[in-house]
Formats: sequence, C-alpha cells, structure tokens
Amino acid sequence: MGWKLGGVCIKKDFSGQELRLLRMLGMENWVYQGEISIRKASRFDFMQTAIGVYNDCTLLINHFLPYDLSFEPDTLYEPDRHLMALSLEADVLAFLMDGTSGTYFFSCYRAGRRIRLRHTQPGEVLADTGTPFAIEANFDPQKSQDENRIFRLLEMFVGVAPEIWLMDETFCLNVYAPAEEQESGI
Repeated sequence: MGWKLGGVCIKKDFSGQELRLLRMLGMENWVYQGEISIRKASRFDFMQTAIGVYNDCTLLINHFLPYDLSFEPDTLYEPDRHLMALSLEADVLAFLMDGTSGTYFFSCYRAGRRIRLRHTQPGEVLADTGTPFAIEANFDPQKSQDENRIFRLLEMFVGVAPEIWLMDETFCLNVYAPAEEQESGI
C-alpha cells in the first residue's frame, strides 16, 4: 500500500502570504490554528489544510482539494480556474496519490493554463493530456501506477526528493481551517 496524500505545490515562496494564497484558491475566511510537522500533515488522517515552504517552493497539503479539480481533459471546474489564475504568478502542480484505491492524479498549470493532466486507476489510464515533462520519460505512459511519477514531479518542482522532505521532522507547516470550524471548536 502506498501514500494517501493530496495537495498543491507552487514554485514560489508564499511565506507570510498564506491567507492571500488561500483566498486565491477560493478559501475565504480561514484562520491560523498552529503548526504541524510535514510527517504529521502527510498522514492519511490529517483533515485540515497545512501550508509550508521548502526550498523556496510552497506546499499546500489538503487531501480533499484535488477531488474538487476536474480529472477530465476537456472540463474545468472553479478550483481549476483558481489554480490557473495562481499560475500567472508561478507554476503549480496539483496532485493526488491514493495508494489504497490505486487512484493517482496530477494537473500542472503554467501561465494561466492547464498544461498537463494525468489520471489513472488500477489497470487503466483515464486521462493523459499535455506534453509530458522530461522527468516522465522513464515512465511507461500505459502503466497506471503513478506514485513514483508524482514523486518525481514533486522533486522537479521542489528541487529536493519528497522522500527527503516528507521525512524531515524540522519541516513545519502552518495549519488553517475555515473560521466557522474555529468558532465551533473543531
């Protein structure tokens, strides 16, 4: 069984601008709740949103956000449009790795457009559009197990292998939740 991890990787340092970033993604009225290590934020049972910067690259961990994106080549949803707008500032990689179900997805945005999309489930490639990145050359496009492919794309963005930064206990992220959850004590 592999990883169960989802989120967004942005090739820009958003330190001190986390609330602005959340607003850009359509997440209004969110509040800071504390810090968490990347190891804890990347656990399958982490249910909030965490934002941190590693090697000048912003990582937003939110296991549910990728499910709001379109997995279809000819369809865009509002969250896709938010990422497209964000990509006017920096390249963006949205990703989902669900080793339990064998579902893998990534979508890359650059200069206001979605330039790459890939969605796989066990035994089938459901979508594969856009020009593959050079780092994908070693992967069979017909194979559906994309965990390592997504890891290499994350490495391409961050400049450091995820096997390193996902285990770095000193890498802490800021945790955010909607203000109404804060008020209700969740």
